[in-house]
Amino acid sequence: MKTVLLLFFGLLFNSILYSQVTFDDGETFYTDSTETVLCHGKYRKFYSGLILKSSENFVKGKLSNESHEFFENGLMKSNYSYKNGLLDGFSLEYFPGLDQIKSKIQYSKGLKNGEAISYDEIGEISETLMYVDGVLQK
Repeated sequence: MKTVLLLFFGLLFNSILYSQVTFDDGETFYTDSTETVLCHGKYRKFYSGLILKSSENFVKGKLSNESHEFFENGLMKSNYSYKNGLLDGFSLEYFPGLDQIKSKIQYSKGLKNGEAISYDEIGEISETLMYVDGVLQK
């Protein structure tokens, strides 16, 4: 009887820790209990007190469209654009406690591709770099 109970609880515990989702096209995605990931749709995390920490969109287990992170004071921390799980478009990072952009980087298919601009705390450009397919241009 003990063995049966141990086996039952072991299987139950394992199914709680790890789950899998299989889609119509045969792709399988695994998640674990440290992050409750919605493999398809909108996923939001909160700080204590129901303050929004991040908002992301998934399509078949891959990040897609806009991904936003927020500081505990509610101001934007970062904003990334994804396509099929890869950075694609502009990524913006903000200074803590300020509604001011710290950096703006253009990506294509996961690689830096275009301008990467850094700003100081008053909004002046402090550095501009150019990338082509992830390689810094001189």
